[in-house]
Amino acid sequence: MSGQFDTKKKLLLIRDYLLRCSDENNPVSANDIIEMLHKEGISCERKSVYSDIKILSDYGLDIITTKQGKGGYYIGSRDFELVEVRLLIDAVQSAGFITANKSKKLIKKIGSLCSEAQMKRMNRNIYVYNRVKRNNERIFYTIDEIARAIDEDKQVFCEYKKCRDTAKLPNVNQNAKTMVINPYATVWANNNYYLIGNNDKYDNITQLRIDRIKSVQIIEKSKIKPFSMIRESAKYKDIADYSKHTFNMFSGETADIELWCSVDILEQILDKFGDDAPLREDFEDSTHFYMHTTAEISDGLVSWLMQFSDSVKVIRPESLKEEIRKKADAILSIYNE
Repeated sequence: MSGQFDTKKKLLLIRDYLLRCSDENNPVSANDIIEMLHKEGISCERKSVYSDIKILSDYGLDIITTKQGKGGYYIGSRDFELVEVRLLIDAVQSAGFITANKSKKLIKKIGSLCSEAQMKRMNRNIYVYNRVKRNNERIFYTIDEIARAIDEDKQVFCEYKKCRDTAKLPNVNQNAKTMVINPYATVWANNNYYLIGNNDKYDNITQLRIDRIKSVQIIEKSKIKPFSMIRESAKYKDIADYSKHTFNMFSGETADIELWCSVDILEQILDKFGDDAPLREDFEDSTHFYMHTTAEISDGLVSWLMQFSDSVKVIRPESLKEEIRKKADAILSIYNE
């Protein structure tokens, strides 16, 4: 019975060893495998290693035999390509709502998708500069609870702080608000994770930064108010449509917008509005183009437009032009004092 157990364990150990220690540039030999098994308290002959390699290959593990260098075996294809692992790691490092401690743990787990040697090479080539991380260690639990509430169509009771705890200013309200939320979706936007929902006291759509939610609890015997019953939802086809028209997660009145843009910012316009954004050539000025869309007039939209200075001009609506004038006047007044 013990021998049978060792045989099964041996297969698993060889599989894990190949996944962890081998790649195209670092094949492992039969002797390497025998030595690894010996450290695990399992003795075997070279012939049995060959047999185990064949069983694992027949099972579907892409084991490549090579005669280059010292020769041996390595994993050919994996569930994730190396570039995909790199993208996942960079996404975790870039995500401000994931704490530094959680980021390290996640990156270590993601690293197991490639060999140890590949992970070491990637660590040398990944540079992170000034990426600000939040300090809410409960965020994974919060995300999980919100996801379950959405799946089960239940309300959540939460404490929410508009300002993070680190802002130690006497005039800033640090108190957390408690509220009952009808949760509809979570959205990752502008390097933050948001909950789109409805405060049960009101009849509008709200966005909450998930890293600012201090505690969350599912109200087990509750039933969420459907998105279609929220007065503000009538302007949108669904949650996806709402997210598309909301800039920087600040909501406002939806309006038809026409912009006159320099060709120098074409890439940024397409990044924001999509490759199918309705563009129109300016036949009188080849250095500019027009774009027409619908979006919510909000602080987020105003700030986004103002970053382009004189490279973009709002043609309509007048209300958006007025908001930009107010913002520009407010900025100017600070420097004129």
